[in-house]
Amino acid sequence: MVYDVVVIGGGLAGLLAAITAAGRQAKVVVLTTGKGALSLSPGGIGLWAGKRAEAMTVGDDTGEGEGVSGTEVTAKGKTLEGTHGKPEAGGWWRNGVGVSPRHPYLLAGRESLRLGLQLFGRAMARYGNSYEPERTDDCLRSPGRIFALPTAIGGVSLNQLVPVSLAAGDLGREEDMLVAGLVGLADFYPRLLTENLQRLLRPPFGLRHVYLDLGLGRLAPLYLAAQLEKETSLRTKLWRELRKVVHPGERIGLPGILGRHGNATLIREWSAELGAPVFEIPLTSISLPGLRAWEGLVDVALKMGVDFRQGLTVTSAEIRGGICQFVETRTAEGTQRFYGRGFVLATGGLFGGGIWAGLAGDGQPYWRESIFGLPVALTAGAPDRSRGGLAGFNGLGLEVDDWLRPLLPGGEEVLAENLFAAGSLLGHYDPWKEGSGQGVAIATGYRAGALACGQRC
Repeated sequence: MVYDVVVIGGGLAGLLAAITAAGRQAKVVVLTTGKGALSLSPGGIGLWAGKRAEAMTVGDDTGEGEGVSGTEVTAKGKTLEGTHGKPEAGGWWRNGVGVSPRHPYLLAGRESLRLGLQLFGRAMARYGNSYEPERTDDCLRSPGRIFALPTAIGGVSLNQLVPVSLAAGDLGREEDMLVAGLVGLADFYPRLLTENLQRLLRPPFGLRHVYLDLGLGRLAPLYLAAQLEKETSLRTKLWRELRKVVHPGERIGLPGILGRHGNATLIREWSAELGAPVFEIPLTSISLPGLRAWEGLVDVALKMGVDFRQGLTVTSAEIRGGICQFVETRTAEGTQRFYGRGFVLATGGLFGGGIWAGLAGDGQPYWRESIFGLPVALTAGAPDRSRGGLAGFNGLGLEVDDWLRPLLPGGEEVLAENLFAAGSLLGHYDPWKEGSGQGVAIATGYRAGALACGQRC
């Protein structure tokens, strides 16, 4: 099968690359083993949070205080400015943020991030899963707002762009907060959530929890979400129980089960019925906000004519004359080749399967890119053992040139002229320390998709 663009990987970077290429009238195929990390994420888009991302705390304007300061969480001095096209070395972050001169943001350029965010926002709106701010360009303003959202166990997730269904949970807001759990629903812990937030943030607003018993026994999240979307009687029953316990002036945090699909309209209905802002908190086992985002991108890609092949693992490729000719998948039914004029490699990092780890004969660890066998370097600094396990290896990634093409050992020659890497497979950044994972996926996915079409944007 011959395509204009072959995208390997079905996560955020891969899907943005596919939609970008399809928007340029390219014939595109996406080859993916599973759903990608986006479907497991809380659904928000983090661009940059600096020290707050690593500490998972919300501070004052300097990032050094404790507690929640004011009604808006900002990242002072963390504003993007940069180029599009051939990247400039350094100078993209103000006030000495100190990112690497080979940081993926610098290679992609600010305009790729801006256009990629616009593309993402339009795709979500088409799926009925709108995000805030509605104008995605607002994410790049100085100072940029950060939504600080509670997790199911009382941590904090920092994002610049969030689903409408999560937005009212911003810990920078002043309203009191009621967290309501459901008896029989696992993986959501209102008591632990409120206790941990009290310890972590000492918020200036009231924070309490309740448990509601709908008499339904054990509740499966996906089934419950679908029923709440379809069954008016079930929604009415839950509204009745919530009205009994909510206090005037409180906002209501509920488990992330308010509708199976895009639910921007649904969340507004809930808020209107209860006379209070309502928001979701994603579960620990399955994140419906993240799953909705992934399904929304897939839906848009399919409607644009993208050939989406889930359940296929790319095992090998052929490069001849400095050009990638095809990639090969292997299943129980046999092998299949996908030929293309351009290829996007967006298979994820160490935790996504794009990088393999092993031990050499001398006991030292080594890492390899999983399809082309490229060596992978720890490009974002030495491992931080204090973070435990493999968490200190988030700086692992490929070396690429200015056009996101993977480099051969030695860093002088590209592996293939028509192969472009995107997302967490790239080196020279640490998504956890920076809070930049989704932003990098969007910026590099957009640019890789355009480059794979032969457009050096």
